[in-house]
Amino acid sequence: MAQIEITSHFMVPPRIIYQCLNDPERLTALMQSPVQYKAEIGAKFVLFGGAVSGEIIDLKVNEKIVYKWRFNSWPEGKYSHVEITLTEGEDGDDETDLTLIQSDIEQKDIMRTENGWKMIYFERMKKMFGY
Repeated sequence: MAQIEITSHFMVPPRIIYQCLNDPERLTALMQSPVQYKAEIGAKFVLFGGAVSGEIIDLKVNEKIVYKWRFNSWPEGKYSHVEITLTEGEDGDDETDLTLIQSDIEQKDIMRTENGWKMIYFERMKKMFGY
């Protein structure tokens, strides 16, 4: 099993990033496919037409999101752990530093996982915000 750590800087406050990652309509726009997502601890989610699923483990408004997360190609019951932390940027509360740590990833899916977060989530979010 492997782990990835990704950091990304956004030119919007943490509350905007938090909303974007927890709003089904915004997630649908980001992924360009329907999602099943409700921002509640214990809620199950389905993304990318079923290619990814999981459960929300913890939410701290504008600060943290924690998931059990899996590709549908993984063995039944096998999940990785995702923790997304949002902090104000060094230049103030109009910026966000995001850190994502995902552990227990199937070795064969390291690049696929990391590229998905970077390209589908974070780069598309930056384009949505106009930079």
